[in-house]
Amino acid sequence: MVQRIVVIGGGGGASTLLRLLKTYENLHLTGLPVMFDSGGSTGKVSQEHGLRPVSDVLNQILALVPDGYSELQRAARALLGYRFDEGIVRGRRVDNYMVVALTRAFGSEELAIKALCNLFQIVGEVHPVSFSPSNLVARYAVPNHQAEDYEVIGESDIDSAKKKFQLRYPISYLGLDSEPLANLSAVDAILNADKVILGPGSLYTSLLPNLLIGQIRDALVKTKAKLLVPINLMTQAGQTSHQGKDGDWKYWYVHQHVYEILKYLNGGRKIDGIFVHDHEEFPFSPDVLMRYRASGSGPVFLDSAFDMGIPLSRGNYADPSEQLSGKSDRTQRSFVRNSRALTDALLSV
Repeated sequence: MVQRIVVIGGGGGASTLLRLLKTYENLHLTGLPVMFDSGGSTGKVSQEHGLRPVSDVLNQILALVPDGYSELQRAARALLGYRFDEGIVRGRRVDNYMVVALTRAFGSEELAIKALCNLFQIVGEVHPVSFSPSNLVARYAVPNHQAEDYEVIGESDIDSAKKKFQLRYPISYLGLDSEPLANLSAVDAILNADKVILGPGSLYTSLLPNLLIGQIRDALVKTKAKLLVPINLMTQAGQTSHQGKDGDWKYWYVHQHVYEILKYLNGGRKIDGIFVHDHEEFPFSPDVLMRYRASGSGPVFLDSAFDMGIPLSRGNYADPSEQLSGKSDRTQRSFVRNSRALTDALLSV
């Protein structure tokens, strides 16, 4: 029997999960990436050509390219994700320009993305959750100030957390500057799924933005699919770790991640399972931890008194192989990704 699996999120976490899942039999995979990205090379190309940013879409298409050594498969892997390393387009991805060309040829980004999926014969489907031109808005809980006084607009500026108050204080509100319409293909995928996996990924810029779209949130409430949440391996500065006045970093626990997801689900449904890497039993090496902590990130530990009435799976869900950036890739990437043990656990529920 074929399981219909939907993965919601963006960044490296969701694409890594899809790349692992495509190696299993009897699965129908659908990736639902966000299109609220406002920075990096994708943001620049999108702004120049009046399109929505597609970096997460392209990462998921690449993840679902069939494994193999045919000329088509090798060409797909060479093109998707390739960044120019010189000239005026240095650091930009060639696949962004492919989307621009296909949009001009077919008349819309939606049709361009479908054409790209068909061209590379991906294992599954990729449907952005929305094509609406909305921007993320975050407000921060700065004591003795109105939240509106400390507001950041745009996924890139929220994610990069370059302002001091972003590193010091938590986000108290996440919203959109306009009401987006959901992509009905994404809604249908959720309603017809057997399992919906939310994450892993940046909490406030990859996961929760999906729950801000009313039709997506409603579909998650209505679907009979199990809702499964793999907790991030590490915290992220400005989102789930913050620096105190003494300079020490405070890292979020598992329950804080789960609480935020439930909050943005508006109490509409339960979570059917959470999956947590056991950092006590399977700790990262001191070198890896040092590199993460240099950017304000630390392990996401399970609270000793964790009890939220949600089924919990703990294990060695980290891949020890290091994830390195290309020389022309200016975006900081995770050093460690999730492992096949995580997908085994997700599929066993």
